[in-house]
Amino acid sequence: MGLYRSSFIVLSIAALIFLHNINGAAGPTARSKPAAPNGTEVILDGGWVIGVDTSDDRCSFSAGWLKDKLDDLYSISLDIVDLSVMPPSGRIVLGTSQNSYLVDILQQHNLTLPGYLGEDGYILEISEENAANIIIAGNKAPGIFYGVQTLLQLIQPDNSMAGVSIADWPDHKMRGIY
Repeated sequence: MGLYRSSFIVLSIAALIFLHNINGAAGPTARSKPAAPNGTEVILDGGWVIGVDTSDDRCSFSAGWLKDKLDDLYSISLDIVDLSVMPPSGRIVLGTSQNSYLVDILQQHNLTLPGYLGEDGYILEISEENAANIIIAGNKAPGIFYGVQTLLQLIQPDNSMAGVSIADWPDHKMRGIY
């Protein structure tokens, strides 16, 4: 009985230490650069399009998810088009650093996609500077999905969004409730 109890206590302590490290008990599970408002406002309507690399199934999933949510929540019906045929304005751009069209768009807007964002991080830029654009870019497709979730949270009841620049990434690979 004593050996069983000792083993149980040691395993329990090891599990607590493991969970403490995974859940980031020293801080939140995601880190971000503070959102930087840019003083502009964008209003979504049916004239916008969602641009995505249509050959990338994972990014296309995020585009479809966004399209469905905009239609369900805000009655905004947008078309999904390939990044290569997007208009210069009124576009929601979704893409990863592997897409040359997205890289060009980032350069045009003086944006960079840092490596420290990892696979789940993203940048979100809402701007009306030069042309109305919303850019969600990540190093990998999961970052695009998380960026879409943030975008949906920023839309006001009148379909407007304040212009903002956000960089967000997780501290830990495992996302969960803290």
